[in-house]
Amino acid sequence: MAKVLIVEDEPITAMDMAVLMEDWGHEFLEPAITGTEAVRRARAEKPDIILMDINLPGEMDGIKAAEEIRKTLDVPIIFLTGYLAEGIRELINLPGKFDIVSKPFDYDELREKMESLLDADKDKIL
Repeated sequence: MAKVLIVEDEPITAMDMAVLMEDWGHEFLEPAITGTEAVRRARAEKPDIILMDINLPGEMDGIKAAEEIRKTLDVPIIFLTGYLAEGIRELINLPGKFDIVSKPFDYDELREKMESLLDADKDKIL
C-alpha cells in the first residue's frame, strides 16, 4: 500500500482518482488544488508517490511544484496532462523518478506506471 498525494484542481477528477486509489488498496491524502499547497502538503505528509496535474491555478504550475518538492523529497511523480505526453516530456527537467500520463487517462496505464515507479523503491509495496 502506498500513500498517494493527488494534486488536481478539478474536484470531480480528484475524487475519481481518490476512489481509484482506494480501490487499488492505496492510502490517498486529501487532494491539493494548487502548486503551493502541493509543496506544503508533500513536505508535511511525505507521500510515497504524487499524481500531479500540470495545469494548476496560481503562480506555480505542476512542473514548478515538482521542482520545489524535489529539493527536499525524492518522491516519484506522475504528471497528468491533457496535452500530448511526449511534447510535455521535453519541458520537464526533473531529476529522479517521474512519468507522464495523458488525460483522459487509461486506468491500466496509470496503474502500470505507478507500479513501475514504486517498484524502483523496494520499501514500497503495492
